[in-house]
Amino acid sequence: MLLDYLLLSSGFILIFINLAMLYLFKILPKLSTNYELKNEPLVSIIIPAKYETKTIEACISSLLNSNYKNKEIIVVVGDSYTKEIVSKFKNINIIEESPLPEGWIGKNWACYIGYKHAKGNYLLFTDAD
Repeated sequence: MLLDYLLLSSGFILIFINLAMLYLFKILPKLSTNYELKNEPLVSIIIPAKYETKTIEACISSLLNSNYKNKEIIVVVGDSYTKEIVSKFKNINIIEESPLPEGWIGKNWACYIGYKHAKGNYLLFTDAD
């Protein structure tokens, strides 16, 4: 009997909480999505790319066509085939990956190299695929 009462009352409490949340979502103001920054900070987009010949072109095209205008794209290339594809694009900072120092992992090293060349207020690290 007590168990039935507890289950029933907890069910009512959950229903009440859900109704209260629905009401709050309806009355709370929504954030505007139609805004433009007056002074867009520079964003450095850093892409470590080694053996990414299948995906690098689509990745860079997507980044170049994004709505955000104040950006620099830095591609740290680790092989000549990827470098050849990236070289076809304009306004891309291409940096050749230097030899991997002892104690470093490949992608971390490439990200660090990109970071050292970045000029942006913000850094965005992304993979080529």
